[in-house]
Amino acid sequence: APKKGDVTFAGGLTVKPYTEIYSKEAQIVTTAGVLTFTRKDGSAPTPHNLNVGDLVFAKAGKRVGEDDLLFARLVETEYFPELSRHLKFDGPSRAVIDERGLLAVADTNNHRVRLVRTATTLKLNLLDLGEQLPDISFRAVTEADWREALGLEVKIAKVPLDGAAIVLRNIPVLRVFLGGLSTMSFARNDFITEPEKNFSDDQYREDYQLGNRNLVSAAINTLKVMYTVQRWLHHLSREDEADHRWGNPARKRTLKVDLLRKPGSYHAWFAENINLGSDETGRGGDSWDDSVIVHEMHHWIFDKSVQPFPPFGLGGGDHSHSQITSQTLAILEGYAEYAELFWGGEYGGMDRVRGFRLAAAGVLSGSLTTVREYDGDTLKNTLYLAGGVSSGAAPTFDAPQKGLEVEGYFANTLWQIHHALAEPNILFADAPTFWHCHNSFLTQEQSRRFSAILRKAMRNFPELGLFDDRRKKGSEMYLKQVLQAAHDDASGFAQLVQSIYELNNQLLPVLTMTRGTSSTTPGSALADNVDLNETDTIAFIVQLKDAVGQPLVGYNVHFAVTTAGDYTVTAGGPFQRGATPGTGLNAVTNNSGIVNLSFEAPPGSGGRTETMTISYQPDFDTDRTFDPPARGDDQETTLRKLYLYELRTAAKSWPNSGDNFGARISRTITMNIQTP
Repeated sequence: APKKGDVTFAGGLTVKPYTEIYSKEAQIVTTAGVLTFTRKDGSAPTPHNLNVGDLVFAKAGKRVGEDDLLFARLVETEYFPELSRHLKFDGPSRAVIDERGLLAVADTNNHRVRLVRTATTLKLNLLDLGEQLPDISFRAVTEADWREALGLEVKIAKVPLDGAAIVLRNIPVLRVFLGGLSTMSFARNDFITEPEKNFSDDQYREDYQLGNRNLVSAAINTLKVMYTVQRWLHHLSREDEADHRWGNPARKRTLKVDLLRKPGSYHAWFAENINLGSDETGRGGDSWDDSVIVHEMHHWIFDKSVQPFPPFGLGGGDHSHSQITSQTLAILEGYAEYAELFWGGEYGGMDRVRGFRLAAAGVLSGSLTTVREYDGDTLKNTLYLAGGVSSGAAPTFDAPQKGLEVEGYFANTLWQIHHALAEPNILFADAPTFWHCHNSFLTQEQSRRFSAILRKAMRNFPELGLFDDRRKKGSEMYLKQVLQAAHDDASGFAQLVQSIYELNNQLLPVLTMTRGTSSTTPGSALADNVDLNETDTIAFIVQLKDAVGQPLVGYNVHFAVTTAGDYTVTAGGPFQRGATPGTGLNAVTNNSGIVNLSFEAPPGSGGRTETMTISYQPDFDTDRTFDPPARGDDQETTLRKLYLYELRTAAKSWPNSGDNFGARISRTITMNIQTP
């Protein structure tokens, strides 16, 4: 009702109580007639012709208030064949259907086999075309019972919205029982059903169409995507610790989804619901964008997976995948973006190797090439990830670990570790943005490895006090936990994880310099300024460790010095990684991550100042992690090495050759030589 007023029935309109929805005022029209609404202000009455099956929510002769529900029209279910999905083949030569209705078509000129789930239960060879026969057209119609495909149970209230779009609350609410069942309710009409058998054998059924038709279809699409996410996580985590496998019925939780009438999708921390907004760009609401559904759902999944919760300070505000924000936003949004990439990304396809793709000519949406620094709402600088303004010919390489504050590069890091550890075959996948990404098939070992490193790390956050500074370092803490889990795991992939960190400018090696001569342990503390006399010798211990304190072996350390002849270097070996500049001194760390170095002040050098800069800089063209396969490698090792070999240029966004470097870490020591 637009205003307060009175309702009368005319034209033979008769109704009777309707009990299939939770509304004591609901009545169903049994004889067609007219419902007339007369405003209290004396305006002309408004007649509404109602038909059998329509619902009435107002009593004849009774006054109604503003925005009270008057009636709702019955909307008949319709089928729109032009909206069905069309599959294009190029030279199909053979098609077969198995007893479960799975259709396989040999799409010869596209060099692939296309799979389509149909409703038939007939097992046969459908066709054998031969090259001389014309192309054919056929339609495979999917039935309503999708037990094998989706495992959802949906019941939609019989409450059409046609004439009551304003007064009926138009926010569908999806209740998803993760690990078990999904149900749907609309407006104030809540129908809770039970699973018919088990997680993999629920029923997906539409009892009635509830229009606005687009909203219903969007809600069903949302449920479908959310179930696909569950099946995906269930498969990935099946070798996790029993209590933490996704889909464990003993740990059932409920997630609610609101489809909003305004733009903007979000999840509030601690909330048990996610909100999917409408869209004003012409692409349709976010409930039609699979990657947005996955993104928002993974905010909730993240909440339920990390232990303890919350392990770090929570934050919000404006952000984008290329924006420099904070370590808190980087992990909160970056983790959801990592999952989103398996469904293609909101504004376009992903790069099967990198994650978010580099920008190409004419393709800017969804790309991640540079990073952006803001001052409030004003763009301050556009930068290379490794440092320096993007207008320069190459980075300055002087911004170590800047990627920890950029959600897109955090997401890329997890994407790359995931595929290197568990799914390197994506490099050769057919149309990965269309179907491969979330249609994973992990071996038991790959599932165990994924769970032991990426998932278990989410449960290893430390208990922190409210004012502990580490609460501001969410991305750093989690990546340290992933690295430690990789060290603890017998698969031996800690160095692989470390190299991917360096590639994305996340956790870089930790360089320390002490005084002493040991080749296995650090020495005494060393200040940045050291005094010594002519002809004195001072010994240094340079050590590289990763962020969790494990020595880094085979790393090249560079020494920028004035006179190389005044130094003696004892190196380890063999060389594994690191830039090797042509000037100064280079030495490779030993099994303890150490390089020993000594400096002798030459006679007559009193009053001179000797400055020595010690540095490590990644060189991804020489990093052995990114080597191509070798003779004798098994299939999985070969696929992994091919993936990593392709990955080594993933962060290089400048055109030069021979400088595929990462951000540099360094320390400078100044030696003041005195005359005795």
